[in-house]
Amino acid sequence: MFTLLAFMVSVGLAALISKAIAKSRNDGRTFSIPAFVLVFVVMFVIVSATVRVWRADWMLRQIPVYKALAVSDPTTYQSIRKVVIESETSHGSEAEMQKRIGAILSQTLPTKIPRASDESVLAFAGAMEQTLNQMSRLSPDSCYLLLHPEMGGTGNIPNNPDFERNQQLVLSAMAQMVESASRQPQPPPDPDKGNQLTQTIFGALRAKYGNDVALLGNGVAITTVDRKKVCEMSADMFREIIQMPKADGSMTLRYLLTHTSSR
Repeated sequence: MFTLLAFMVSVGLAALISKAIAKSRNDGRTFSIPAFVLVFVVMFVIVSATVRVWRADWMLRQIPVYKALAVSDPTTYQSIRKVVIESETSHGSEAEMQKRIGAILSQTLPTKIPRASDESVLAFAGAMEQTLNQMSRLSPDSCYLLLHPEMGGTGNIPNNPDFERNQQLVLSAMAQMVESASRQPQPPPDPDKGNQLTQTIFGALRAKYGNDVALLGNGVAITTVDRKKVCEMSADMFREIIQMPKADGSMTLRYLLTHTSSR
């Protein structure tokens, strides 16, 4: 649709400009086919590039967390925008684009999440718990890749309205965390208390899952069976956090998302 739009605009602009070029030659022609072709090619390239930029902005603005970053962290937003535009221009793969964006976010979000509001953090935990529970049943591989975007790819994303709704809840909660960290930042979690609360959570997970809990740390799940376990354990972790007192639950998750060594 966007290429067709560029084509239509280019045709119109090329016709007007080539008519002016032909008239300036004063050779009796009011329309120059060679000039039209030349100007059309040039204008198609220019307008196509403009449309690609517009399309990149439009796509990003549809995703709450990127819309929030555009306001609270323009530098990060522009870096992501550049990746999307380059991918649109070169027709790069979705997996490669996600990998590059993930690398940018992995440098940015850890600086914002520690100062996010309790409400936004717990809303994120609730949305993740729902999403992971559903995806672990429908597509364990996709679920695992959601937790590990650095691996690239998305797997076989379920074509399910409930999944899309849960995904929107996750993205909205992420946007709320970014916004609250910028507008009303709270102190980052106390390292000692955060670590203590985290150990309590993982103690409960070890009691249920045994040594498989190691997969939540630096372990890599290769098989679909192991990836399903990772998703189920992650969903249980978020559930445990939600059930904690509000301040403790928020501190635990804010600490977890920024201190991977505690795992």
